[in-house]
Amino acid sequence: PKYTLAESSLIISPVLRNDSGIYYCAVAFKESSSYASRGTGDGTVLVVRDSFYIAHPKGKALLCTILVLLALYSVAISILLIRKKVSPISSTQGHTRNREGKRETQK
Repeated sequence: PKYTLAESSLIISPVLRNDSGIYYCAVAFKESSSYASRGTGDGTVLVVRDSFYIAHPKGKALLCTILVLLALYSVAISILLIRKKVSPISSTQGHTRNREGKRETQK
């Protein structure tokens, strides 16, 4: 069945776009015919939208390949940035500055 009750929950399966709407919970006692023996909840809004789905196997394989390549690219860029930050500045190695601010080569 499309609609089933599990305790106080309504289960809709399969959920389709035309199942969108406002669902109300209501209770009525059989023993009484008075208005006070019936009650209705405020309602729950259900909006069903289309989902992203790739049905073609080649499309799934292409998507997986792109995601793996993107992950590898991100790791490579991260490693390069870390190595650049950790490596010493080579342009000042072997040089000091004298009192006038001129560079002198160390022997």
